[in-house]
Amino acid sequence: MAFPDLALVFKKTMPELRGRLLANQSLAELTWFRVGGPAQLLFMPEDEADLAYFLKNLPADIPVCGSLSAKPPRCESRHRPRG
Repeated sequence: MAFPDLALVFKKTMPELRGRLLANQSLAELTWFRVGGPAQLLFMPEDEADLAYFLKNLPADIPVCGSLSAKPPRCESRHRPRG
């Protein structure tokens, strides 16, 4: 399954991003059990400040999943209700 390439869009809107931003990245290559499907967008920050910059500039309607450890990833919607 291939998703639209959002990496180019985010690289243009976040010019100060220093980490790796990858589109359609297989998560199986990054997990201990070698399981996991494709991520539409995978960000691997250079450091904590880079992660903070990414999250600050990421549109609120895009869910964020973290932790590629043995535990299931924790995904959260950062959508802020209007009103």
